Amino acid sequence: MTMLPVYGVPKLRSCQHCAAAKARCVPDYGSTRCQRCNERNIDCVLKEPTSRKRRKEGTNQSSSDCAASSTTYSRVTPMQISEVQRGVEYYRRSLCPWFPFVSLPNFRQPAVEFATQKPFLSLVIAMLGCIDDRSRQRELALESRKWLATHVMQDGEKSLDILQGLLLVTHWYTFQWELPNQRNLFMHLAMSLVIDLGLIRSPHAHQRVMTREEAAGAPDRRTALEHTLEQKRALLGCLYLSSA
Repeated sequence: MTMLPVYGVPKLRSCQHCAAAKARCVPDYGSTRCQRCNERNIDCVLKEPTSRKRRKEGTNQSSSDCAASSTTYSRVTPMQISEVQRGVEYYRRSLCPWFPFVSLPNFRQPAVEFATQKPFLSLVIAMLGCIDDRSRQRELALESRKWLATHVMQDGEKSLDILQGLLLVTHWYTFQWELPNQRNLFMHLAMSLVIDLGLIRSPHAHQRVMTREEAAGAPDRRTALEHTLEQKRALLGCLYLSSA
């Protein structure tokens, strides 16, 4: 006669009767049956464990690949000279009368020459001129922010070109930048450039009191170069925006 296995340690599964009754199956140590089956004097048969279906490998990988492919951004097309020309015309016609602190080149200057002399200002002007293509306008706005991060934050460049572009960005930031809390950042960058470029100080004033020997060798203040009209307009534009 074959002896049935005796409960030694608690099992992780219930017997068939306890499972059918949805009752707790408590082992009866030293017996071949659980406590409930012993009380009812019935056979105690353990349930056969059911095998779980294995999750298919590659499902998560394929879904992640799909998500990655759906979030892949296309490469931004660099600024075109035609966009600069269109932006210059739009700025002269529609924007300059409301903000005359940034002067643009005369009508005879080629757009290529303007973009070479004023790379950041021409990029901002091209972005402002994309009034009929908002997606392209956002692309050029992103390129403008990248240009600022590289040339100003990383390389520490300081120029009137950057100051003029920042003035336009600050004045029309809600129109193209999609960064509602960045106006103060652009404004502070512009104010810092005004100080670093010396526009807040008269060209005839010395930075400090000089000794007699230093004054004798210093250039004549009467021959000091005056601030240009572009520089004066940029200074007034910064003062105007900071008081708005």
